[in-house]
Amino acid sequence: INQVRVSSGGNNDSSVAFVISYSYRDKYIAQKVVREIIDKFLRLTNQGQFDRASSTTQFLEDQVNDAKADL
Repeated sequence: INQVRVSSGGNNDSSVAFVISYSYRDKYIAQKVVREIIDKFLRLTNQGQFDRASSTTQFLEDQVNDAKADL
């Protein structure tokens, strides 16, 4: 697995991408291994995004409640 930076053109924006490769004598097994790695990575990434969104929501709710209390 190699991490790659991808530029989106003239902007300063860039993304991170990954190149995953696996060699095995049976190409179908190799494909299955890579697919399982990708599926696990995506599940972990989605869970991380959900956790961050939940934390952000809680933070914003706390800020609103604090602001209401100050009024």
